[in-house]
Amino acid sequence: LFRSGAGEDQELALTIEALRACTLPKLSAADAPLFAGIEQDLFPGVAVAEDEGRALQEGLLAACGALGLQATPPFLAKAQQLHETFQTRHGLMLVGGAMSGKSASLAAFRTALPIMDLKLSGREGARPPHAPTVHWIHPKAMPLAQLYGAFDTASREWTDGVAASLTRSLVAGAEAAADVSSKLKAAAEAEARASALDAQLAADAEWDELHAKRSGRAKSVRASEAGRESVFSMRRRNSRRDLNRRASAAQMSAQVAALRAHARRMSQQAIQASRRASEEASVVGSRRPSGSVEAQSRRPSEAPSVGDGGGGGQRRPAAGVDTADVDAFQPGATAQGPWRGWLVFDGPVDAVWIESMNTALDDNKKLCLASGEVIRLPPGLSLVFEVADLAMASPATVSRCGMVFYEAATLGWRALSRAWLEALPEDLAAWRSELEQCLEALVPALLPLATRAKAPVAVTDLGVVRALLDLLRALLSAPLDRQPGAPPPAPPKPGTPAPRPKGLATAALCGMAVHAALWAFGGCLDASERPRLCAELARVVSLSDSKGAPRHPGAPKRASVDENATTLPAAVALPVADESLFEFRFDAGANAWLPWLPPGDAPAPPPGVPFSAVVVPTVETARLSALLRALWAQGTAALVVGESGSGKSVVI
Repeated sequence: LFRSGAGEDQELALTIEALRACTLPKLSAADAPLFAGIEQDLFPGVAVAEDEGRALQEGLLAACGALGLQATPPFLAKAQQLHETFQTRHGLMLVGGAMSGKSASLAAFRTALPIMDLKLSGREGARPPHAPTVHWIHPKAMPLAQLYGAFDTASREWTDGVAASLTRSLVAGAEAAADVSSKLKAAAEAEARASALDAQLAADAEWDELHAKRSGRAKSVRASEAGRESVFSMRRRNSRRDLNRRASAAQMSAQVAALRAHARRMSQQAIQASRRASEEASVVGSRRPSGSVEAQSRRPSEAPSVGDGGGGGQRRPAAGVDTADVDAFQPGATAQGPWRGWLVFDGPVDAVWIESMNTALDDNKKLCLASGEVIRLPPGLSLVFEVADLAMASPATVSRCGMVFYEAATLGWRALSRAWLEALPEDLAAWRSELEQCLEALVPALLPLATRAKAPVAVTDLGVVRALLDLLRALLSAPLDRQPGAPPPAPPKPGTPAPRPKGLATAALCGMAVHAALWAFGGCLDASERPRLCAELARVVSLSDSKGAPRHPGAPKRASVDENATTLPAAVALPVADESLFEFRFDAGANAWLPWLPPGDAPAPPPGVPFSAVVVPTVETARLSALLRALWAQGTAALVVGESGSGKSVVI
């Protein structure tokens, strides 16, 4: 941070920047204003220029668009703090609860790094450099022997663990990237020297031509004034001089050809080095211990890139080696960015396994294994930990890592809903405004009640909203006017709004939103808390009942409409207003609430079925089966919670 010739004000401003970079990432949103007040008290009147980080901001905006994320100011601020922490520490912890944006921020920052490197290098418009190589590990998903490695008790042979194997792979990738970069740099330097010699040859040719003209004029003057020297002797001296110059030019041309041949030879060696590293990386990746998790698998939301481990059986490039720079070598081409590799431990941090990482987290940067081997971490390799809290972490580990604290409250549920609305398919894109209005009417009223009520499992604000969006997407997955097996509708022409499904009315859309909200907010609640939720849901629905829709005799009276409250775009007629609302389902085709089980006797079991395999349909089995079937059709995971003997396995 030293700047030569800086005045006192600049030194104070530089001190404030360093304090902000080291302190602000650790603070919560409530503590950040307190830190700003302390800063003003300690450094009154010191103006600090805000570093916008334009290149990083542009890269983050592009990354959010590519990953389907919302570029909100808190999200961008956390990504900026993540960048500053990466610059100061090679080990860092992303601390925050579930759905607070840790993985999304890391993915956006990883996608933005190549764009930032390209803009800072001044080569905008060129092909972006490779993204950092990332490997994810869940440290608590395997025994400690499989994480770091262990000796076989019988043969005393050492077997690498998942963390040791992936660290070794990243180190090999860093060495291969450095080898390729050095060869490309040597090739570029040879090409630069050849270009300089070419320019010198051209300049010498111009000078020879000018000298020939001048010497011709001087020769005629000397021949007329002093005839002592014959024209023949003058031509002989000039021809000898020309021969010397031609020999020098030929020698320089030979040097140019040799330098360019050396450049081509260096590029070919870089290609061979990258291919060897690719083969070695594929061998290292195939030597994972049996029973270990697929640590090299890619997150579903991320696009494939070099070194991620994909490829569908094709030859995989070495970790972090970008062979496209080598294969498409051009004069002046060099490595477009520094090599980076991240080993991400996504799981709880405790003293059982994290203490073995202390030597790798301090300035020594050495991973010491029980076999006596020491793996030195290369520059550019970072160790990242995604944790919910640091309750079980030791002070020795915490002091070695940079901290970035995430809060789900700073992101807000609206960023999640906007991203979901933008990702809707074409046949539902026309209903985005109605769906957004439904969410604005239901979520603010029901979310505080659902997250503060008694529940058998812990829930979070964004987790409940995510459940609402998943269930609503499952209910909207099959448009009413499309038959099974029919092709999807053609996309609309540019500039024209998307056509709305013929069989889906606004009232039916609101009914499905209410049905999804009922189970998303109430499905995780205790039975004693469900009446309050149903009463609040009936109050919200009654605010929108302004068109005189028919109501069930048991439905509540219309509430007084608040002008500032967002209402549903259409009226919804609830059958009841108490906890028995869970016994009804919304039928979009009939635009009505129907019981989960039709009235009448239960059907007889098939003949020949043993008594132990007979399942008597009830309201509970019918609604759980329908909800699970809708969620699983969209590939959404579901958690079924209940006491022993409550029928979970039977329903599944």
